[in-house]
Amino acid sequence: MLGRFHGGIVSMCLPWLDLNGMPDPESALRLCLRSRWDSAAATELALQAQQPGWSWEAVASCAFAEGLAPLLYAQLSRTDLWPGIPPGVRDGLALAYTGSAIRSAALLTELEEALGRLTQAGVAVLLLKGAALAGRLYGDPTLRPMSDLDLLVHETAAGRALDVLIACGYTAAHPEARPGSVLAWENELLLSKPGVIGISIELHWRLFDAPFYQQRLPADWFWETAAPIAVGAARALALGPEAQFLYLAGHLMLHHRGQGLRWWLDLAELLGRAGDALDWPGLLARAAAYALVIPLQEALAALAGAWGVRIAPELLAQAAALRPSAAERRAYDRLTAAHRPVAQRFWADLADLPTWADRGRFAWAHIVPAPAYMAGRYHPPRRWLIPFLYPWRWLTGIAGALAYSASALRQRAGH
Repeated sequence: MLGRFHGGIVSMCLPWLDLNGMPDPESALRLCLRSRWDSAAATELALQAQQPGWSWEAVASCAFAEGLAPLLYAQLSRTDLWPGIPPGVRDGLALAYTGSAIRSAALLTELEEALGRLTQAGVAVLLLKGAALAGRLYGDPTLRPMSDLDLLVHETAAGRALDVLIACGYTAAHPEARPGSVLAWENELLLSKPGVIGISIELHWRLFDAPFYQQRLPADWFWETAAPIAVGAARALALGPEAQFLYLAGHLMLHHRGQGLRWWLDLAELLGRAGDALDWPGLLARAAAYALVIPLQEALAALAGAWGVRIAPELLAQAAALRPSAAERRAYDRLTAAHRPVAQRFWADLADLPTWADRGRFAWAHIVPAPAYMAGRYHPPRRWLIPFLYPWRWLTGIAGALAYSASALRQRAGH
């Protein structure tokens, strides 16, 4: 179906991709992307593309993997480099652009309808990530592919928003551990709507997926500094530039461990368009108040370095001078660890909850989840097997915790 169109393009193009021609395709792709706003990068790209070992196949492969093939097509097809790119690469990139245009149009049509319904129900919506950035930063939604639509609502309106979206034909992608547990302890719920082009909505009521931040990150500033945005005839809000940068940096570092060129490009484009106008003293103060110092520092350093974004040296120095709290450092190390066993995540989240009553409800929901959750999580061939899955779940969790503890002890002994 068309919902898998982009993935199909990648598979179709793989036979002609030669990944051995260039030592670092990601750096080459980053150079292509930087040439959108950096004339020096455009000059360097033209020179490097003539050097032995340069492989447009490798660049395109990286672009497909990162979801940036439509943008690469739009960027390169307007340059003198385009005729020298192998025909198969040009065709694959053009096909990716067409597929992205089809999907983007469908997503925006669906978004317009959902926003209209939510507005009628009195639910204010703040668009996040691609839904807010595609038009404002890139000028063309086709250039910023979206796998889903991200909507933020006030926490008190999350249940009402969920009812509206269910009435629009959406269903939750995964069952709850216990009724109400998602709204109580998570930050979002994935909803899907079948069709020729499958649509997914991530309904958010908090910005980050960790009790540490859910307890420490007030949403007021993000809503108060938001600006109106139009989606067809519908209206919503989008984060203001300072809040946008802080959220994108936190999302990239805490949810994606700093991986993903698409997320990096969003930050680079934002700084390229609004960097000089940002209230940097206010932004630095918010980063410190919201325990987002480390994501901000990491983002600014990489943008000034690998991405070549012009950032004032005094600003980099001011950001580097911020000192994250011990609690932020622990949370950051925990959330960005390469290996996070289920048991370790469970105990960390449990410790971050504010009251013993919250911890008791959280523990009950996750240690003894509802049978419907067990069926959806483990897919037993017969429902009568569900009771036997509980001890298996507990033993697996304990084994993972012991393995994690043993590994940590070995690492400490090695130091």
